[in-house]
Amino acid sequence: MHAIVDFVRLMSSHGRVVTAEQAAALAGVELANDVPSQYQQLVTDPQYQDLVLHSVAERHYLYSTQTLADSYAKQCIAVDCRDPLQGMAAEVRRFSQLGELLPSSSFSVAPYRFDPEALADHCQLLCQLDDIERVTGNDGEQYLFSTAHIRPSYAQVLADYDPFEYSI
Repeated sequence: MHAIVDFVRLMSSHGRVVTAEQAAALAGVELANDVPSQYQQLVTDPQYQDLVLHSVAERHYLYSTQTLADSYAKQCIAVDCRDPLQGMAAEVRRFSQLGELLPSSSFSVAPYRFDPEALADHCQLLCQLDDIERVTGNDGEQYLFSTAHIRPSYAQVLADYDPFEYSI
């Protein structure tokens, strides 16, 4: 597992999450069958505590928190697992917990890179979830939020906010 650390950190510095299997193949090493146990042994050493293992089904994703945020890494994993709605919903909820709206256009860039049609389709699917709604601001931008954290009336106020409203 030590042999793949540099590769994992390199990929993380470029905004990428890598599977343990991919990292091992590129490093030219073989991993034992029990990746989680190897990971637990690795992170007991303080110099490797920036590494994070996220397992989904039979895949083990690794990234470094030195250069990659957990929320972005989880979105990358959701996209790689062909479940972008899960990552999108988590991001909307994360923003809403902070009292912020998430512009739907945020999903037209990495890691999602949706074209306008796919973006509209995915936003429609998101809004079918119990707690996710969409509001349009006075600038025409569409914003997503979670009703678990923000009331629809307040979301509209946030969407209509004009930072230059009181400037001279």
